[in-house]
Amino acid sequence: MIRKISYEGVDASACLEPRGLVERTAHYWESGLRPTMADAVLHDGLRDLTRRYLLVLSEVVHGRPPPANFTWGSVADYGIVPLHSFVTDPANGPLIATLQERDEVATLLGGKGLVVVPMPFVYKILWPMVTRQLKLQGGLEFNDAAFEVNYQEFEAYVRSAEDRYLFTAPLGNFGMESMTVSIDPFTIRRMKNEEFAWYNGFTTEQSSLLPPARPVTPYVCVLEREGTATRKEQPFPLSRFQESFWWFLATMKLLKQGSVTYNTIVVRPLSWTGMSFGVGTAHSKEVMLEKPYTLRNDDVPELQRLWSEFISPMIGPQTPFWKIALQRFYDAVDRHRSEEALVDFWIACESLFGEDNDIGELTYRLSLRMAHFIETDPIARQRIREAAIKAYRARGRVVHAGKPIEADQGAFMEDITRKALRKCIFSRYESRKKMVAEVEGVNQWRGVPCQMTAQRIREDGSMVSRRP
Repeated sequence: MIRKISYEGVDASACLEPRGLVERTAHYWESGLRPTMADAVLHDGLRDLTRRYLLVLSEVVHGRPPPANFTWGSVADYGIVPLHSFVTDPANGPLIATLQERDEVATLLGGKGLVVVPMPFVYKILWPMVTRQLKLQGGLEFNDAAFEVNYQEFEAYVRSAEDRYLFTAPLGNFGMESMTVSIDPFTIRRMKNEEFAWYNGFTTEQSSLLPPARPVTPYVCVLEREGTATRKEQPFPLSRFQESFWWFLATMKLLKQGSVTYNTIVVRPLSWTGMSFGVGTAHSKEVMLEKPYTLRNDDVPELQRLWSEFISPMIGPQTPFWKIALQRFYDAVDRHRSEEALVDFWIACESLFGEDNDIGELTYRLSLRMAHFIETDPIARQRIREAAIKAYRARGRVVHAGKPIEADQGAFMEDITRKALRKCIFSRYESRKKMVAEVEGVNQWRGVPCQMTAQRIREDGSMVSRRP
């Protein structure tokens, strides 16, 4: 049985390690399995280098005692210090040079677009192997059984010709009734106790993977997904997976009211691969605490439908014409100032229903388009049209006079923009031109004149008669 070693009173299991590694090590050792390897020279050489490096690391750690909160997760970071001197040590150079010539090393590094020289070998092969060895054995003492599991996973990784990562984002201002909700490829789940402490900074040592400041309200749930890319997709297409998080949160905001956001995505290897790292959003955002987002059980089927049938298929190189409107809506929902949110909502609606010849002159036609697109009942249309004109007047006062708006105008525009976006997406319009043409069809207008040039609206929202 593999011993779980504690150092300075710190249990190795306290760190956030890849799931199942220790269990696999124990199973391997108890089952009596013997290692199989495609290249015995590479196997023995990496075992020797790993053993040597742990001896050097042990001297560093014991020669410079770690702080009281030292965990095995930080052992890996601690070991970066002697890495360069280890590589340049004449005693290790010949062995490193020999291993660089092995076929599996050339396959792995070449597949990542790297030159087969010492530093890529160290950072892409040796250092990940040492890091995983530390986590497998739970201490600095070299363990043969842990190494065999480590090496078998390394060989499987080389053969797979792909990299797999787990992307995890703590959600701010968010809660849910269920423990876990799965909507392919995402999972939304409540945090475990150790995750809650780590993501919220309730530790004495700040992680380099997270922002230095604690969240205003504690994170309790995470949004996560796996990401896989072949070695030919190098560098790893990180932005593709980052963007999917934005799309999913935009879908959540289309589903219902509530302010929810994320500022960091923590990326951890799932296969035998490199080190963990954190990536942030372009602009850090604070949520609207007075608008918490709660995902209830009866919300899940509609969220599943909205994402799987309508949003997810649209993510790709061809940007849908309504994406700008969705981006403005996404930002507006989280605005702290209602006046700024109102302006964003109007920009979203103008990008959906406006045309090039509307620039600089928002005509009465735009309010008609919105009303006739969203509603079918004449009375409901009239109500939306009048409210939209009133809201546009408020927008004009904000933009040109810096005056505040009425409390209900922001809520109205959020509701109307959400409805317009949802119907636009559900109807699968290919372009704004086709959507507007359909809205302005004779049957759609039901007697409302198509020539609306007799009236326009000033920038402050007031009506001006104009001779034909």
